[in-house]
Amino acid sequence: MIAQPDEINDFVDELYAFVRAALTEGGEPADYHKGAVRVVDARLRLFVLLDNHGTDEQLGIVALRELCRIDELTLAMVPDRMKMAALARDWLGPI
Repeated sequence: MIAQPDEINDFVDELYAFVRAALTEGGEPADYHKGAVRVVDARLRLFVLLDNHGTDEQLGIVALRELCRIDELTLAMVPDRMKMAALARDWLGPI
């Protein structure tokens, strides 16, 4: 099935909010965070937070720190929409 641009944008918005909340709740900088997000269903945007887990793309699991980038102004790790969009295209199919 071919993903529509709106579907990818919605996925990125939901995943961004999920990752941001997980990092805020964790209380530690993203580069030290050991959690991961599992994409249970990309089309329905169902995510699960996993503790102490690394990336396993075959299972749809991505470490939170891998979904982040360094903010040039604050030098803090922040969620990266571009990385999430790339994953959305992989999980949802081509545009």
